[in-house]
Amino acid sequence: MMTAEEAIQVALKERGRFDVAAGFQAEAAEKRIIELVAPVHPVRDEMPKPGKTRDVVAWIVTLGFGPAKAWFAVEDTTGEIVRVRKSRNAALYHPARKTKA
Repeated sequence: MMTAEEAIQVALKERGRFDVAAGFQAEAAEKRIIELVAPVHPVRDEMPKPGKTRDVVAWIVTLGFGPAKAWFAVEDTTGEIVRVRKSRNAALYHPARKTKA
């Protein structure tokens, strides 16, 4: 079992792997039960293909940079990131862009 602070640290450490700029900071962490399509691998913004599902207890960590948001689902038992979603304007704050971040 993880604490909220541990889940936040996982999201902050792994944000670059999912093209989330370093300027994004932790805003919240909430424990929820989420549904995942098996097999489990980090699901990005696109919808997963239909398949068998399972329920997972995960911390939903919100990272924000002004109006842009990214949500990381960190599995409570393993500490693995199982889902990443980003707001539409998060791309404006991409690490490769020099205009915003």
